[in-house]
Amino acid sequence: MPESAVQSIIAALEDEQEDARFSAAEALGKQSTLPESAVQSLIAALVDEDSDVRSSAATALRGQSRLPESAIQSAIAAFKDENHDVGSTAASALSNQSSSPESAIQSLIAVLKDGEEGVRRSVSEALKKQSHSLCISLPFGYSCSHVLSLQVQDGRMCLYTEQGTMHLQTIDSDGMESMVSAFRGVQRKAGLIP
Repeated sequence: MPESAVQSIIAALEDEQEDARFSAAEALGKQSTLPESAVQSLIAALVDEDSDVRSSAATALRGQSRLPESAIQSAIAAFKDENHDVGSTAASALSNQSSSPESAIQSLIAVLKDGEEGVRRSVSEALKKQSHSLCISLPFGYSCSHVLSLQVQDGRMCLYTEQGTMHLQTIDSDGMESMVSAFRGVQRKAGLIP
């Protein structure tokens, strides 16, 4: 799409009519790559007064394979949107990112405590796609209502629980294998996995 057309669509994101803003975000979402100005305009649209516009902006960001940290942080902020569809779509926008900054990963892990199941599921998917870390979310207990998030990055381990973050520990590959085995054993005993 020519740059002049993209600029016109970006301008439509600020139109008075929500239908025009929605359509503009939707049109930008059909582009495989967007200029920085379009990404910034979509970030602004994540806080639009209309939930359909916010959702469409999150969907448009989902189509981008590389987002700047500001877009990632804005998408994370949108997880708490009053409309759960917006939060889930914003979380799924991050699932196309193969590498996110450490601060974004920490924010994503913190969201695993969110009460909305769709957002937690999308965040888990986004974390699994991070090329530089391993993150496992394990439900514990028969109700699966408690989640333990384990992140291993560069030989360091951090556990995130409902009570807070446990400190980073260095582990070797044998320790990692033992830990994963123990987690699976707990899940089997609880009947969560075969």
